Amino acid sequence: MLGSSFPETMAGTPLPQAKARLVEKGVTFTNAFIHVPICNPSRSTTLTGRYFHNLKTTGTPWAAMHVDMGRVYNSSFVVPLRRAGYSTGLFGKYLNDMPDYKPQGWDVFFGNGGGDYLSPTFQVYDLDVNESWPGGYATSVVGNVSVAWLRNQTGDFFCYVAPKAAHEPFNPAPWYSHYWDPSWPAEEKKGKAWNASYATRKTHGANVPTQLPLTDYAADVIAGIWRNRWRTLMSVDDLIAALDDQCSDCYFFFTSDHGFQLGQFNMLMDKRHVYDWDTRVHLVVKGPGIVARHEHRLVTNVDLAPTFLDVATATASTNSSFLLFDGKSLKPLLFGDGHAAAAAWRTSVLIEYYFVDTNDKCLVCNDTADEYPYEDSNCADLDNNDLCWCTTGDDCYPTEDYFNNFIGLRLQNATHDLLYAKYENGSQYDTNLTFSEEGVLFYELFDARADPWMMSNLLYTNNNATTDDLEAPLMAWFWSVGITLWYVFNVGYNVYNKILSKGLDYPMMIALVSLGVGPLYFLPLWALGIRKAPKLSPEDLKACTVLSMLHTVGHVAAVVAMSAGAVSFTHIIKALEPMFSVIFGVLINNKIDPISVNIWLLPIIAGVAWAAVGSKIVAGDDILGDINPIAFAGAMTSNIAFALRGILSKKFKAETKAENLTSSNLYSVMTLLAFFLFLPFALVLEGGRLSTDWPPVSKLSSIPSKIMGVPTIASKPVEYLYELSVWTGLYYYMYNEMAYLVLGEVSATAQAVANTVKRVVILLATVAFLGETMDFNKGLGSAVAICATMAYSIAKNKAATAAAKK
Repeated sequence: MLGSSFPETMAGTPLPQAKARLVEKGVTFTNAFIHVPICNPSRSTTLTGRYFHNLKTTGTPWAAMHVDMGRVYNSSFVVPLRRAGYSTGLFGKYLNDMPDYKPQGWDVFFGNGGGDYLSPTFQVYDLDVNESWPGGYATSVVGNVSVAWLRNQTGDFFCYVAPKAAHEPFNPAPWYSHYWDPSWPAEEKKGKAWNASYATRKTHGANVPTQLPLTDYAADVIAGIWRNRWRTLMSVDDLIAALDDQCSDCYFFFTSDHGFQLGQFNMLMDKRHVYDWDTRVHLVVKGPGIVARHEHRLVTNVDLAPTFLDVATATASTNSSFLLFDGKSLKPLLFGDGHAAAAAWRTSVLIEYYFVDTNDKCLVCNDTADEYPYEDSNCADLDNNDLCWCTTGDDCYPTEDYFNNFIGLRLQNATHDLLYAKYENGSQYDTNLTFSEEGVLFYELFDARADPWMMSNLLYTNNNATTDDLEAPLMAWFWSVGITLWYVFNVGYNVYNKILSKGLDYPMMIALVSLGVGPLYFLPLWALGIRKAPKLSPEDLKACTVLSMLHTVGHVAAVVAMSAGAVSFTHIIKALEPMFSVIFGVLINNKIDPISVNIWLLPIIAGVAWAAVGSKIVAGDDILGDINPIAFAGAMTSNIAFALRGILSKKFKAETKAENLTSSNLYSVMTLLAFFLFLPFALVLEGGRLSTDWPPVSKLSSIPSKIMGVPTIASKPVEYLYELSVWTGLYYYMYNEMAYLVLGEVSATAQAVANTVKRVVILLATVAFLGETMDFNKGLGSAVAICATMAYSIAKNKAATAAAKK
């Protein structure tokens, strides 16, 4: 059940029944964080168990807040629950961007996008209740309808209850509007960050430094909001008690979609920032077999979806195989004392956010004619229609600005309790933000153990502060799935391309087919609107044509090199690509990394080289005897073309104003143009010979019958070359799309380094899938290359951090 922050750090509580029924009988997670500190993305990640960057897109309506809702509505954890025989019901707030149909997985649906506290309305599907509730109070309506449904359940069920409280405008039920228990504190807990000075705020991110001081009137508004928030939670407490009375032996999950700020860093109210008061949430779980205790491991709302299925029947977990969860089941931490799972548990979590709107909170308003308790009111003093706020007026406190795009690493271990965040300026509405090295403009680092109110950004107050050990884990969280897929597709393409190159003496046609399969994937996505097609101006098209020419040359040259020479030789030459990237980076961008960074390129290249030919050197064999001039020329040409393409494509993306030109779409455009550019050349060079020789004779009797689960031409008639060619082309397109999506957002040199390490992975893949041997020298060279790459990344991050501080 989604509620709001559980105030157990203060004397008294507006949730005494929840405390007695849930907290004192269940597991309280003391370090529960939200992945996204705003409602629609947060709820989307809860429903899908996916991280925000795996759901986000560009050009969304405001209510979606950058979420591709097509990946959410029918892809939630309730789909496998329903298939497993569970009755499922949703009651209350679903998502801000509501569908116009009942999403898959729900038997009954009584939901809205938040709606009003007073006289609320709902979308209703397969439930015999009203849509409109004149005179009703939202929390009570949601409670009554959910309890009534629950009362009729006889088998397994899942009940999702999400009251609006304690969301803005914080209107309590009329019968609680004046209540204040004697045990409750007289004023809110403010902390050091409340109405902080500019001297404190100037080294913080986003719009924190530009906030105005809180006036006395603003302070009164904040105090009134805080009191009304507690009063709204009294109705939530009643709802919890009613649900528990109906099903005391059920599993209860009580949490929220974000934290909240009231005056911290001079923000009048709301959320959306990286600091703990916006990202920490309560999470309490009780049920059969769960012992009351506090659990201190780091968890997030993204963990809930796999947890629900894990706690449910085995059938439900089996039916979830079609879902890809980023979260991790909390079941090992829920049952017993949790110690068995603690050793292998994570020590960091990812926080992610993209600017939505300024969300001004103004205190001088032209219209304050709210009529509580008949209508919702934006006033803290509900009796006198006073202490009000609005979104347009004077004396305004903006919640955020375009600089408020961040990813953050919240780390806790035996020695550290840190928050590390990096900010990028821009709008996700227009451009897919990826926190690339060039895009990040500001960094924060806080020691939450010594500085819980996050007043001191150590990167500005401590000359010894470093993020060397934090940058890699943060970006690993951000790109983990993409990097994994990139390697998988990479291996698939290189192995299959090797098979085709050995079996067919048509390198031009192999290269053409590899380019031609991609459009069969992305053109339907564009046509159906699943992926928004780019809108290119004539100038954009000219630039893309140049990039496509380089892409064509680089791809064809690499295929020719692989066809003509040994794999080891081709990859040792291709390992020189980082050097070309450095050279072209200086010539085109007049930019070069410090020598302390680029020095690590040498052991990277040396390591890959030793992995390829070290055994021949040790044995005194003639290395030059393996050199094929066509393979050498092809690999070098590919190096030059791809290095130029990487730098020019990054430069083009920074300058273009084209709509929907994401990194993936840019690669799609290049692929489409490259196919048509190369088509006449391939037909002229090999078309005539192929037309007279078809079907060719397979020369692959030594190749395994299956590779990566797909039959090879060694076990199939020669006609199955069609099938194998399609697989090769699909792997080629997907690995390059992932490269543009993931690696294309970092510097060109860093991309080239990743490609160098990729060649080590490919050499290892030849052992796993083609039966080649791995000797000591191959292993040694691989280890040197990988370790040097880590050193390169650390040095590059250290240089970037130093530049940002300046």
